[in-house]
Amino acid sequence: MQGERQLKARLDDARLELEQAQRRGDLARAGELAYGVIPDLERRSLKPKPPATPPCCARK
Repeated sequence: MQGERQLKARLDDARLELEQAQRRGDLARAGELAYGVIPDLERRSLKPKPPATPPCCARK
């Protein structure tokens, strides 16, 4: 739980930094964040979910 919360906080910080970089015209940093840092954090924040079992096939 702690790790997931920390990851989401880092993702929020990166998105904020992206906005700031775009405003000041730092396109190199904006590109690094938009195409590298943020997608990486998003991938790591997604947890694989087990496939749903249809009710007809669920064991009782």
